[in-house]
Amino acid sequence: MVKLPFLKQLEEEEEFIEEDCIVTEEFSSSCNNIQAEQKLIYQYNSNCIEKEGTILVTDEIDPTVYNSFLVAFRNLESQGKPINIIVNTPGGDITCMFSMYDMIQSSSVPVTTIGTGAVCSAGVLLLACGKYRYVTENCTLMSHQGSYDAGEKFDEFKSRYKFAKWCEERWCTLMARHTPKDASHWKRAGEREAELWILGGSAIVDAGIADKVIDMPMIEFFGQNNETTKRQE
Repeated sequence: MVKLPFLKQLEEEEEFIEEDCIVTEEFSSSCNNIQAEQKLIYQYNSNCIEKEGTILVTDEIDPTVYNSFLVAFRNLESQGKPINIIVNTPGGDITCMFSMYDMIQSSSVPVTTIGTGAVCSAGVLLLACGKYRYVTENCTLMSHQGSYDAGEKFDEFKSRYKFAKWCEERWCTLMARHTPKDASHWKRAGEREAELWILGGSAIVDAGIADKVIDMPMIEFFGQNNETTKRQE
């Protein structure tokens, strides 16, 4: 039996639609899984904030992360609760970082920073500026030279270069405020190495960026943090 051309075309279209439906179902299932995972992360973050007074900075610092940080920080501060900030970030937007730094420094409650995993770039100053600063044994830290979009026009380049130099000098000045090393040390370190790595919690403490390596389970530490903070005051 010979199939008429239009019947063959209809069958092919049905097969295509069927395959497309399968792909769509798979995509929809994947999206649902991602949404469920994001919901779990959100619930975990919310529980950390409400029960432990802990804010997680564990993603690239961008305006979205900054906005979440701002809301959580002001909420805890308004309740008069000591605040824990876990820092495990690849870095991110330096202007967001400076604003987060200003928030921590002007806080009416004591702020403890805890470095774990990899504390990189913009995360370094956030770790260094806490009233009480801890790192885990295998925490690593990386600081590097800033990178900026030079712009298309020469005047844009000049303006952005000026901004980049200010950010670099300001970062060095603030690091000097929170460590035994002066600003020129941090400037020379950045010029000497494109990426400055400090490997291990003890080395980070020796560099003056943290006060102590913690060896107790993290959740136990957070549960005791309010009492620990009071004793240290």
